[in-house]
Amino acid sequence: SYHRQNHHHQQQQQQHHRNNKHKKRNMRLGGAIPSPCQQLLATIGLLWKSPIVRFLGVYQMAFGIGQTFGDMYLNGYIVKESLGMANVGWMAAITPSVAALISPVFSYFGASEKGKRSEILLGSSFYAAVGSIAIALSPGALRNLKWGIASLYVCLGVCRGVFETPQKAAIVDFFPGERASAGFSNMLAFSGGAFGVSFIVFAYMTQLHMGMLLLVIGVFAFLSILRAYAIYFGRRRKRGG
Repeated sequence: SYHRQNHHHQQQQQQHHRNNKHKKRNMRLGGAIPSPCQQLLATIGLLWKSPIVRFLGVYQMAFGIGQTFGDMYLNGYIVKESLGMANVGWMAAITPSVAALISPVFSYFGASEKGKRSEILLGSSFYAAVGSIAIALSPGALRNLKWGIASLYVCLGVCRGVFETPQKAAIVDFFPGERASAGFSNMLAFSGGAFGVSFIVFAYMTQLHMGMLLLVIGVFAFLSILRAYAIYFGRRRKRGG
């Protein structure tokens, strides 16, 4: 009986030691890990209270729409018929490759808030440019560009590089500490939602309509980013920072 009690006591001490280690680890990480319900409420709360997260959401939606335009329309209808199915993969690889190559450049020049703002504005302009090209050229004229279609993929690669580097870094600037998690959750909701909806509605849209949508979302993203940073810098001036 004594040995059983002693063994039970040792197990309790070991469990208590493990619990203390987890608590200390959570404290180092910035506090207790929130439950999924707490994270959901924090995400909704930030969306409701912060105009900045809503303004950022316009660029995030542009990313989802732009990616769908490249993946679904350019790959499936333009490149496939212009260059053949064998070259779809080569074209599709341009976008992530450009994003990977340009991300270090964005990281270097986007060290300041103003640098990030300029880069996100650049990405918004490129979405508007892709939309303008889709409006100006007919599907047949776009197919006749052959490998010149790669220019659209390059533009989309720049936009993706903006999304992956300065845009995500801006979320940390705008929502430091524990609020960053809710900021990234909203980012995924905006971009993923736009991506999913676009895949459905693009099946019923012409190239002209897709181009108009990209042009409009690019312009609105440009204006929204300007407004988001105006609020951010205004608040910082009021705090004396």
